[in-house]
Amino acid sequence: MGVVRETILRFKYGREYALRPWLGRWMRDGFRQHYAGESWDALIPVPLHAERRKIRGFNQSAEIARWLGAQVKIPVVEGLVRVRPTLSQARLKRAERLRNLRGALDLAPGFDPRGQRLLLCDDVFTTGATADACAKVLQKAGAAEVAALAVARG
Repeated sequence: MGVVRETILRFKYGREYALRPWLGRWMRDGFRQHYAGESWDALIPVPLHAERRKIRGFNQSAEIARWLGAQVKIPVVEGLVRVRPTLSQARLKRAERLRNLRGALDLAPGFDPRGQRLLLCDDVFTTGATADACAKVLQKAGAAEVAALAVARG
């Protein structure tokens, strides 16, 4: 992943917030290539558990999604929550990732996705386990369509 990987790590763990526009532009490039011709009701950032968010100080996916949303004029809705802490997905295999996320996600209070076309936003797409778990929650609650967009592929 090279420069992109280093930029994500510096933003996420080094708190180099000034890198957000770089990550946002990379995500915007993917949006333009794959999703710009379609109508989306909201960008949905992949949530962090409250404990991890407190330690990190922010949700990197939400911050990148907010940058993108402002550029493409699509609202960002934190429509999902992590209801229990999970292990970091980084070193887990796909089956372990799926088990790790089982029962960890839910709709945010007050969010109703029924009939909406939603675009999940995350920093890295590796096996698709996180996007899959998020999409299942949204689809079960009635979302019309859910797709995924990330800054990088891991």
